[in-house]
Amino acid sequence: MGLLAFLLAFSIGIALNQYNTRRQLVITEANAIGTSYLRAGFLGETDSVAVRDLLREYVDLRLAALDPAKLDESILRSEEIHNQLWSIIEQQASENPGSVMLGLFVDAVNEVIDVHSLRVVGNSELRLPPLMWQVFYGIAGLSFLLVGLISSADGRRNPIAVLLFALALTAVLVLIVDLDRTQEGLLRVGHKALLDLQRTISASVPSNLPR
Repeated sequence: MGLLAFLLAFSIGIALNQYNTRRQLVITEANAIGTSYLRAGFLGETDSVAVRDLLREYVDLRLAALDPAKLDESILRSEEIHNQLWSIIEQQASENPGSVMLGLFVDAVNEVIDVHSLRVVGNSELRLPPLMWQVFYGIAGLSFLLVGLISSADGRRNPIAVLLFALALTAVLVLIVDLDRTQEGLLRVGHKALLDLQRTISASVPSNLPR
């Protein structure tokens, strides 16, 4: 029982840390995209409009990726936008070598690309390893077996106590699974930062241009 309690505490600690990491990445991504959107104003008018249109679409794609059915398509298009942004940067660099303002824009776009990679990896790899789950289930099963043996040996079975123990363990397991799979359960990572950014940059489109 002591070993089971240790594994529960250890697993919750890891899952909670991974949950907070994913949540922080959402905020970091929203800030990076917002900064890139603002610094696009350092470019020429044509490129500035093109970049901001791409970033508007990019935010929509990042939110669409929350739907598992659209995840792969959203990631593919997001990477295409990265390439389009970088093509614009290369053209600007050839036309304005040594531009400090361009350098600031490049830094912002670099962060957008880096955070995208971290989020893609985080969603697939920031999980409790399968071996830990196997050990956890094994220890939990052994604990129930020992509780049953002890209850049978002393003839003092208490079904209510066993039921409460099972319910408590199940509740903790559900909590760990929810924290480990933050887009599939009840405790999902919020995307308010991206939603706020989406509203902000959509509102910044001139009225004579389609949104």
